[in-house]
Amino acid sequence: MRVDDKTEELLGLVVHSYNNFLSGAIGFTELAKLEIENAEIAEKLDLSIQSGREAVDFGNQLLCAVGRLQVSLEPIELVSVVADWATKQKFNIPADKLESPAMVNSNSTWLTRCFDIVIEFCLAYSPESEIEFKMETANGDKAVIHIRPSLIQFETEQITRLFEPFYSSRRLLGTKDVGLAVAGGFSQQMQGQLSWSNENGFRFEMPLCQK
Repeated sequence: MRVDDKTEELLGLVVHSYNNFLSGAIGFTELAKLEIENAEIAEKLDLSIQSGREAVDFGNQLLCAVGRLQVSLEPIELVSVVADWATKQKFNIPADKLESPAMVNSNSTWLTRCFDIVIEFCLAYSPESEIEFKMETANGDKAVIHIRPSLIQFETEQITRLFEPFYSSRRLLGTKDVGLAVAGGFSQQMQGQLSWSNENGFRFEMPLCQK
């Protein structure tokens, strides 16, 4: 279910406060660790710090899911970002699928994380699927990225709810992440859109911009 603007605003205020409290706890734990000589205690403090960082990241995922992530958006060259990401992830994208350079207003870290989220979802839902990835421009003013898994089909209700927070992870995968809502929300924050069709798979649309 899509939350309204007031609920989004409230969620944003709550999560920002939550992250601030966690950041303080992490900082004090790091300071305490500097005074600890016992290796076993230091290891437990490390676990506490890691848990705190994971909690902060979870809060950021919630904000991202409703398009309110506090992150700097700036013009990035999409083809080079995708190429670097594909190399690091050992994901093969044929050279002829990478079209001419295109600038989009985004954040490369979160954009490529959204690609990871979508691909990880596809492989978790259908491990036997082969994934086709391609890029193109539409109407001369949008960059479009397609991520098409070969064996996945969804029913109408599933498609309608696919980008709701938690729906795709809990109902479709049986896990407890925020799910595809992270990628959907970040696309909206970029003034773009992420959608699904059974014919063409996932479609990221991002408006082109000037450098």
